Amino acid sequence: MSSSTDPGQAPEACGYSDFLDIMRGLPLFAKVPLEVSKVLAYLSRLEEFQPGDYLVREGEHAETFYYITCGSIVVSRMAGGEPVTLRRFGAGDCLGGLALILGGRSLYTLQADTRTSAMTLGREQFLKTVQRFPQVEPAMLQSLAEHVLAWEERFLSRHPEQFAQFGQDFGLTLY
Repeated sequence: MSSSTDPGQAPEACGYSDFLDIMRGLPLFAKVPLEVSKVLAYLSRLEEFQPGDYLVREGEHAETFYYITCGSIVVSRMAGGEPVTLRRFGAGDCLGGLALILGGRSLYTLQADTRTSAMTLGREQFLKTVQRFPQVEPAMLQSLAEHVLAWEERFLSRHPEQFAQFGQDFGLTLY
């Protein structure tokens, strides 16, 4: 993997060995056996996005996992007929883990803010791998559940006063 002199910028991935290194370092894939990680890395691709390109629009079917190697992506959601920017993701961030496992309608619009490169893995390739290696899905679901638990724990410790206001719309780990 090439190194970068720009702080905060992940090295730009360019092929299988880079993808394998990235995948092995991501919490979502941490419990996946090496043999399966190799297959998923082989099936991954490097995609380029120009500023303004949409990765997915709110309401569209989401079926791609993205690991941003350089550039930035804006996450927005419609509110009152206007898009509201919620967050920017940059090099080293990943999006779309649930898209691999569940697919379904995207709650957000993802749009390239700058020239952006991302390692991508499509749901179709992922599902074919899961059929061949059935131990993958339980391992990833375990990682996903651990992520949700950690997220909710962080939220509760940072915003305890807001928890009561959410009422039944909060407490995903209670589900």
